[in-house]
Amino acid sequence: MLNELKIIITSEHQASHLYLRETLSNITIPCVETGETIQPNICIDSLFNITNVQNLISQSVLDQANYQLWIFEVQQFDLTLLQQIKIIQRLDKNLFVLIVPSSTDYWAEMIKFLGINERIIFLETLFNSEELIKLVRNIVCKQSVSTFLNHYLLRQLDVHQSNQTIFAIKNGDVQPTLSNTDFEEKLSQILSNGYIEQFNTALVSITIDRITLIRGETADYIIEHLMDHINERLLQYLPEGWIAGHWIDESFGIIIPRVNSQKTCEKQLLALYSKLTNIYNVYGNDLIISISIGVAFSDSVVTSAVELTSYAKSAVTWTTPPHKKYIAVYAEHIAQKKIHRLMLESDLKKALVEDELDVYFQPIINVKQNRVSGVEVLVRWHHPTLGLLFPLAFLGIAEEANLLPTLNEFVINKALSLIKPWMQYNIKVAFNIPVEHLLEEHFVEKMNGLCQKHGINPSVIELEITEEQALDQSFEVTSVIHKIKQYGYRVVLDDFGVAYSSLQCLGHFPVDKIKIDRSFICGTSPKQGNIVQAILQLCQQLNIISLCEGVEDYRQFVFLENTTCDEIQGFLFSPALSHDLVESYIKNFSLQQIETIV
Repeated sequence: MLNELKIIITSEHQASHLYLRETLSNITIPCVETGETIQPNICIDSLFNITNVQNLISQSVLDQANYQLWIFEVQQFDLTLLQQIKIIQRLDKNLFVLIVPSSTDYWAEMIKFLGINERIIFLETLFNSEELIKLVRNIVCKQSVSTFLNHYLLRQLDVHQSNQTIFAIKNGDVQPTLSNTDFEEKLSQILSNGYIEQFNTALVSITIDRITLIRGETADYIIEHLMDHINERLLQYLPEGWIAGHWIDESFGIIIPRVNSQKTCEKQLLALYSKLTNIYNVYGNDLIISISIGVAFSDSVVTSAVELTSYAKSAVTWTTPPHKKYIAVYAEHIAQKKIHRLMLESDLKKALVEDELDVYFQPIINVKQNRVSGVEVLVRWHHPTLGLLFPLAFLGIAEEANLLPTLNEFVINKALSLIKPWMQYNIKVAFNIPVEHLLEEHFVEKMNGLCQKHGINPSVIELEITEEQALDQSFEVTSVIHKIKQYGYRVVLDDFGVAYSSLQCLGHFPVDKIKIDRSFICGTSPKQGNIVQAILQLCQQLNIISLCEGVEDYRQFVFLENTTCDEIQGFLFSPALSHDLVESYIKNFSLQQIETIV
């Protein structure tokens, strides 16, 4: 028998707590040797909130007073809640979790999300049932929590495996999408027949826009279910004779044999587009997606499935949703553009090696102190044949080629080698950091190494991340921000106001400064002015530095000068400067110069 069993009970219902505490406290175990009954030592803590559970577990691990069992009544299917369960389980590797869902409707889904884990057990019973009491009694008798729970684990494994066939059963007689290999084999067969019989075949590539930017366990789970819903809808509205497939890169393909009219084909695809982009409901959340469609026609010439697939996927990259062009047909001019981008990609890799890139610095002005308080580091490319290129011309290419972290590290290293003489003026130096670089393993250690190499104190460095990217991966970003700040770096939330959850994100991320997006500053309406005023007042209350970017005319400056805005940045004061001009600008700056120029 276990000498002591420490249990945490979590439920929203007080009656459940009272029942379990009373019943578990009165458990008795028959002693085989003496024939008497023994009352085991069961210590119980009741908590109503999972956040309190996390705090209690964290403290118990520090005190080495670990709990063995956590019994948790889950009232509804909540992905955030399940993510917290995973976090708590990682805090204490000796903790076993008994999850008792209030409904069996989402029992299997919870298993699917949390995975098969020998320390998380799901019970198909009520929280205050006799079965749960028997389970705890048997755990005490067996002298081991893990031994008794093995058969529950096997049951969950059966459920998990059966889930793999649920989608096929749910679709009934509908022909499923082909796997990657089967789809390619089918395409090769149809193309061969088309070459012999002289008919045209179209290959369609469908990509879910921006889905690869979403990360994290909860996000991955939602994406998996969303893709299942899209797959269902695709099969439901697929025209007769069309063949759907699912590529391994999370995109869908459609083979359209015997195409008579390209225009008719495009009309049918537009109709399919409208069906696929309707609202999806995933566990009570309404999701609206956008998709890009690329089409390539064989024209009775192309006989290679690989070649046609390449053309269709290439066409996807040239869809431009802002211009309402959601379907792109592969054509020669697209091929030429792709070649141009490939050449630029190759040139960019060479530029990073041969030092063709340079850093510029745009001043940041502290309005109240009438001085230059910082500079933002920007990159320029001195291309040997195309001349000076601004970031807009090559950052997209760098992102596609997975060169952003390399490019960013190059820029940081070069800028840090130049800024030391300016530190006497008490300025900060801001770097734009893509989230994928921020989340890269050993990012902070690399930053520390570069600062140490050039003799720069991390406290003068500001790391800017865009609000939208931060919100996309809030859980991972928050943990990295905490780590960054431990070393003294300052964190800036860039493009504030663009994303949907702007105010909410201030509660998530411990930032030092926000940059209000230029779209609010460029506007002239009183409503936009009121929004800016409200954001600035909120920053003041939260003790967050505010910076307004994109200030280009004196009227905007006058407006901001009469607010609580801390810093201003924009062409009114200065464009980005080469490093040899920065120190002179810092020393000679005065707001009076701006007024004189105007």
